[in-house]
Amino acid sequence: MKNLIIPAIRAFFIGVIVFGALLFPPAWTFNYWQAWVFILVFMGSASAIGIYLGLKDPELLERRKKIGPAAEQNIAQKIIMSIALGSWVILLVFCSLDHRFAWSPVPVLVAWIGNILIVLGFLIDFFCIQSK
Repeated sequence: MKNLIIPAIRAFFIGVIVFGALLFPPAWTFNYWQAWVFILVFMGSASAIGIYLGLKDPELLERRKKIGPAAEQNIAQKIIMSIALGSWVILLVFCSLDHRFAWSPVPVLVAWIGNILIVLGFLIDFFCIQSK
């Protein structure tokens, strides 16, 4: 358990830094509570699954750490993963620009529903892991 905590904390903070770098500079502010909540919800959920896998299925955790285009074998999969990863980065930056320029004010309830859906997505992933 001890050797699992340090990597989990490191991965959490690396994720916070990466998401922060994608969300706060385009928003031009740290006063962006939706980004803070998103980062904490996403990284908290990802970390919880990582810790669970580290305890119950370390081999699966190691396979899941290999992500992105470089982890794929097939050239088509590499292209698809590149597009997916790029799209995800563009989406986060676009959301920050939307916040900065107030293109589409989002009601607080919608922001919270989005975060709940993130948690539900991770729970579905967790239950899929359980069923294997």
